[in-house]
Amino acid sequence: MRLDGPVARIISGGVLARTVAARSIPKLGLGCAEPAPLRHGPPWPVPLTVNRRVSVRGAIMVGRQKIQVGLAHAGQTAEVTLQSDTY
Repeated sequence: MRLDGPVARIISGGVLARTVAARSIPKLGLGCAEPAPLRHGPPWPVPLTVNRRVSVRGAIMVGRQKIQVGLAHAGQTAEVTLQSDTY
């Protein structure tokens, strides 16, 4: 686990497994170590496109991330292109 301010990054085998809010992790009393470089896995060969239905509140969920699209798009279908580091 690596604590980066308000974010805790859980690393398994040198690959980022999960990112959580640090306030949900109890204080461990551990000293800070030299941060290891993060690998997010190999890049995807082609972008992946997914469709998401916009909620009545104007939001979609992609990769455990809530993205606010806007109330004007509520009930519509949004097409999201996923690349190795961007949505």
